[in-house]
Amino acid sequence: MATTISGGLSREEWQGELSTTTGVGWAVIADGMGGHEAGEIASRSVVESLHGRADLLVSEAGIAAALNEANATIFESIAGGHGRPGMGSTIVGAVFVRQQCFAFNIGDSRLYLKRNSELFQMSTDDTMGASRSGMHSRSHALTQSLGGTRYPVPLFPHLRTWRPIHDDILILGSDGLSDMLSDDEILANLVLDEHPARGLVEAALRAGGRDNVTAIVIGPEVDLPDRVTSIT
Repeated sequence: MATTISGGLSREEWQGELSTTTGVGWAVIADGMGGHEAGEIASRSVVESLHGRADLLVSEAGIAAALNEANATIFESIAGGHGRPGMGSTIVGAVFVRQQCFAFNIGDSRLYLKRNSELFQMSTDDTMGASRSGMHSRSHALTQSLGGTRYPVPLFPHLRTWRPIHDDILILGSDGLSDMLSDDEILANLVLDEHPARGLVEAALRAGGRDNVTAIVIGPEVDLPDRVTSIT
Protein backbone atom coordinates (compact mmCIF):
# COMPACT_ATOMS: atom_id res chain seq x y z
CA MET A 1 0.00 0.00 0.00
CA ALA A 2 1.42 3.36 -1.01
CA THR A 3 0.41 6.75 0.38
CA THR A 4 1.06 10.20 -1.02
CA ILE A 5 -0.33 13.70 -0.61
CA SER A 6 0.58 16.03 -3.46
CA GLY A 7 0.51 19.75 -2.90
CA GLY A 8 -0.10 20.46 -6.56
CA LEU A 9 2.57 23.17 -6.60
CA SER A 10 4.39 21.70 -9.58
CA ARG A 11 4.08 18.90 -12.07
CA GLU A 12 4.15 15.65 -10.13
CA GLU A 13 3.62 11.98 -10.84
CA TRP A 14 2.82 9.16 -8.48
CA GLN A 15 2.26 5.46 -8.92
CA GLY A 16 1.30 2.90 -6.33
CA GLU A 17 -1.05 0.04 -5.53
CA LEU A 18 -4.54 0.13 -4.07
CA SER A 19 -5.62 -3.10 -2.37
CA THR A 20 -9.20 -4.31 -2.89
CA THR A 21 -8.89 -7.39 -0.70
CA THR A 22 -7.41 -6.20 2.61
CA GLY A 23 -8.07 -2.95 4.43
CA VAL A 24 -9.18 0.19 2.61
CA GLY A 25 -7.62 1.65 -0.52
CA TRP A 26 -8.67 5.12 -1.59
CA ALA A 27 -7.74 8.02 -3.85
CA VAL A 28 -9.08 11.57 -3.98
CA ILE A 29 -8.65 14.82 -5.85
CA ALA A 30 -9.27 18.03 -3.91
CA ASP A 31 -9.30 21.10 -6.16
CA GLY A 32 -8.86 24.30 -4.14
CA MET A 33 -10.81 27.52 -4.58
CA GLY A 34 -10.30 31.08 -3.41
CA GLY A 35 -7.00 32.06 -4.97
CA HIS A 36 -3.76 30.11 -5.29
CA GLU A 37 -2.51 30.14 -1.69
CA ALA A 38 -5.93 29.93 -0.03
CA GLY A 39 -7.08 27.19 -2.39
CA GLU A 40 -3.94 25.21 -1.63
CA ILE A 41 -4.56 25.50 2.13
CA ALA A 42 -8.19 24.42 1.71
CA SER A 43 -7.49 21.43 -0.52
CA ARG A 44 -4.59 20.20 1.61
CA SER A 45 -6.63 20.45 4.81
CA VAL A 46 -9.39 18.39 3.18
CA VAL A 47 -7.04 15.61 2.08
CA GLU A 48 -5.20 15.54 5.41
CA SER A 49 -8.51 15.40 7.27
CA LEU A 50 -9.69 12.42 5.19
CA HIS A 51 -6.32 10.75 5.65
CA GLY A 52 -6.69 11.09 9.40
CA ARG A 53 -10.20 9.60 9.33
CA ALA A 54 -9.62 6.76 6.89
CA ASP A 55 -11.30 4.51 9.45
CA LEU A 56 -14.63 6.08 8.43
CA LEU A 57 -14.20 5.39 4.71
CA VAL A 58 -15.85 1.97 4.80
CA SER A 59 -19.51 2.89 4.24
CA GLU A 60 -21.59 5.62 2.64
CA ALA A 61 -22.55 6.98 6.08
CA GLY A 62 -18.92 6.99 7.18
CA ILE A 63 -17.76 8.76 4.02
CA ALA A 64 -20.43 11.44 4.49
CA ALA A 65 -19.32 11.94 8.10
CA ALA A 66 -15.65 12.18 7.06
CA LEU A 67 -16.48 14.78 4.42
CA ASN A 68 -18.38 16.89 6.93
CA GLU A 69 -15.39 16.71 9.28
CA ALA A 70 -13.13 17.77 6.40
CA ASN A 71 -15.46 20.68 5.72
CA ALA A 72 -15.15 21.77 9.35
CA THR A 73 -11.34 21.81 9.10
CA ILE A 74 -11.52 24.53 6.45
CA PHE A 75 -13.45 26.83 8.74
CA GLU A 76 -11.08 25.97 11.59
CA SER A 77 -8.17 27.01 9.37
CA ILE A 78 -9.87 30.32 8.59
CA ALA A 79 -10.59 30.94 12.28
CA GLY A 80 -6.95 30.20 13.01
CA GLY A 81 -5.77 32.86 10.60
CA HIS A 82 -4.77 30.54 7.75
CA GLY A 83 -6.01 31.13 4.24
CA ARG A 84 -8.88 33.55 3.90
CA PRO A 85 -12.68 33.65 4.29
CA GLY A 86 -14.49 32.01 1.42
CA MET A 87 -11.71 29.59 0.53
CA GLY A 88 -12.88 26.11 -0.32
CA SER A 89 -12.33 22.93 -2.27
CA THR A 90 -14.13 20.45 -4.44
CA ILE A 91 -13.57 16.75 -3.77
CA VAL A 92 -13.93 13.57 -5.78
CA GLY A 93 -12.82 10.16 -4.62
CA ALA A 94 -13.03 6.41 -4.83
CA VAL A 95 -12.73 3.96 -1.95
CA PHE A 96 -12.17 0.23 -2.37
CA VAL A 97 -13.34 -1.93 0.52
CA ARG A 98 -12.83 -5.59 -0.31
CA GLN A 99 -15.18 -6.25 -3.24
CA GLN A 100 -16.98 -2.89 -3.21
CA CYS A 101 -16.18 0.50 -4.67
CA PHE A 102 -17.60 3.68 -3.17
CA ALA A 103 -17.52 6.85 -5.29
CA PHE A 104 -18.16 10.26 -3.80
CA ASN A 105 -17.97 13.89 -4.82
CA ILE A 106 -18.84 17.43 -3.82
CA GLY A 107 -18.37 20.17 -6.42
CA ASP A 108 -17.42 19.77 -10.08
CA SER A 109 -14.44 17.42 -10.05
CA ARG A 110 -15.48 14.17 -11.71
CA LEU A 111 -15.20 10.40 -11.54
CA TYR A 112 -15.70 8.24 -14.61
CA LEU A 113 -16.01 4.49 -14.95
CA LYS A 114 -14.76 2.87 -18.14
CA ARG A 115 -16.40 -0.51 -18.56
CA ASN A 116 -15.74 -2.38 -21.78
CA SER A 117 -15.69 0.36 -24.44
CA GLU A 118 -18.06 2.78 -22.70
CA LEU A 119 -17.46 5.69 -20.33
CA PHE A 120 -19.93 6.44 -17.54
CA GLN A 121 -19.90 9.51 -15.32
CA MET A 122 -20.32 8.23 -11.76
CA SER A 123 -20.14 11.65 -10.06
CA THR A 124 -22.71 14.46 -10.08
CA ASP A 125 -21.75 18.05 -10.89
CA ASP A 126 -22.72 20.56 -8.22
CA THR A 127 -23.09 23.40 -10.70
CA MET A 128 -25.84 25.61 -12.01
CA GLY A 129 -27.34 23.73 -14.96
CA ALA A 130 -25.43 20.60 -13.96
CA SER A 131 -26.57 18.45 -16.87
CA ARG A 132 -23.97 18.78 -19.61
CA SER A 133 -24.38 17.71 -23.21
CA GLY A 134 -20.96 18.75 -24.45
CA MET A 135 -17.64 20.34 -23.64
CA HIS A 136 -17.52 23.90 -22.30
CA SER A 137 -21.29 24.04 -21.61
CA ARG A 138 -20.99 23.59 -17.83
CA SER A 139 -21.44 26.54 -15.52
CA HIS A 140 -18.70 27.15 -12.96
CA ALA A 141 -21.11 28.54 -10.37
CA LEU A 142 -20.89 25.82 -7.72
CA THR A 143 -23.99 24.95 -5.74
CA GLN A 144 -21.98 22.97 -3.18
CA SER A 145 -18.36 22.74 -2.03
CA LEU A 146 -16.28 22.11 1.05
CA GLY A 147 -15.82 25.58 2.49
CA GLY A 148 -16.47 28.32 -0.03
CA THR A 149 -19.15 29.95 2.13
CA ARG A 150 -19.05 32.54 4.88
CA TYR A 151 -20.39 30.12 7.47
CA PRO A 152 -20.55 26.30 7.56
CA VAL A 153 -23.59 24.85 5.80
CA PRO A 154 -24.82 21.24 5.66
CA LEU A 155 -23.21 19.13 2.94
CA PHE A 156 -25.00 16.57 0.81
CA PRO A 157 -22.29 14.41 -0.78
CA HIS A 158 -23.05 12.43 -3.91
CA LEU A 159 -22.40 8.75 -3.20
CA ARG A 160 -22.52 5.66 -5.38
CA THR A 161 -21.60 2.06 -4.64
CA TRP A 162 -20.99 -0.82 -7.01
CA ARG A 163 -19.10 -4.07 -7.32
CA PRO A 164 -16.15 -3.64 -9.71
CA ILE A 165 -15.43 -6.20 -12.37
CA HIS A 166 -11.94 -7.12 -13.49
CA ASP A 167 -11.63 -4.79 -16.48
CA ASP A 168 -13.10 -1.66 -14.88
CA ILE A 169 -11.03 1.52 -15.18
CA LEU A 170 -11.68 4.58 -12.98
CA ILE A 171 -10.72 8.10 -14.05
CA LEU A 172 -10.79 10.90 -11.49
CA GLY A 173 -10.26 14.41 -12.78
CA SER A 174 -10.43 18.05 -11.75
CA ASP A 175 -12.63 20.38 -13.79
CA GLY A 176 -9.49 21.37 -15.69
CA LEU A 177 -9.68 17.96 -17.36
CA SER A 178 -13.41 17.71 -18.09
CA ASP A 179 -13.68 21.36 -19.19
CA MET A 180 -11.12 20.79 -21.94
CA LEU A 181 -12.00 17.25 -23.04
CA SER A 182 -15.43 15.86 -23.84
CA ASP A 183 -16.34 12.43 -22.52
CA ASP A 184 -15.60 10.93 -25.95
CA GLU A 185 -12.19 12.66 -25.99
CA ILE A 186 -11.36 11.39 -22.52
CA LEU A 187 -12.15 7.88 -23.70
CA ALA A 188 -10.12 8.34 -26.89
CA ASN A 189 -7.10 9.68 -24.96
CA LEU A 190 -7.18 6.97 -22.30
CA VAL A 191 -4.14 5.03 -23.51
CA LEU A 192 -3.55 2.22 -21.02
CA ASP A 193 0.21 2.31 -20.94
CA GLU A 194 2.52 2.99 -18.01
CA HIS A 195 1.36 6.62 -17.72
CA PRO A 196 -2.38 6.85 -18.59
CA ALA A 197 -3.06 9.92 -16.42
CA ARG A 198 -0.16 11.78 -18.01
CA GLY A 199 -1.75 11.25 -21.43
CA LEU A 200 -5.05 12.73 -20.25
CA VAL A 201 -3.36 15.74 -18.69
CA GLU A 202 -1.29 16.40 -21.80
CA ALA A 203 -4.39 16.11 -23.99
CA ALA A 204 -6.20 18.68 -21.81
CA LEU A 205 -3.22 21.03 -22.03
CA ARG A 206 -3.09 20.66 -25.82
CA ALA A 207 -6.78 21.54 -25.92
CA GLY A 208 -6.09 24.86 -24.21
CA GLY A 209 -5.42 24.05 -20.56
CA ARG A 210 -7.20 27.07 -19.07
CA ASP A 211 -7.04 25.66 -15.54
CA ASN A 212 -4.93 23.35 -13.40
CA VAL A 213 -5.32 19.75 -14.56
CA THR A 214 -5.21 16.76 -12.24
CA ALA A 215 -6.02 13.17 -13.21
CA ILE A 216 -5.90 9.80 -11.49
CA VAL A 217 -6.36 6.54 -13.39
CA ILE A 218 -6.98 3.29 -11.50
CA GLY A 219 -7.29 -0.02 -13.27
CA PRO A 220 -5.99 -3.58 -13.54
CA GLU A 221 -4.67 -3.21 -17.09
CA VAL A 222 -2.13 -0.67 -15.92
CA ASP A 223 -1.71 -2.49 -12.63
CA LEU A 224 -0.98 0.88 -11.03
CA PRO A 225 -2.96 4.03 -10.30
CA ASP A 226 -1.20 6.97 -11.86
CA ARG A 227 -1.46 10.63 -10.91
CA VAL A 228 -0.21 13.68 -12.73
CA THR A 229 -0.74 17.26 -11.63
CA SER A 230 0.06 20.13 -13.96
CA ILE A 231 0.03 23.84 -13.18
CA THR A 232 -0.09 26.13 -16.23
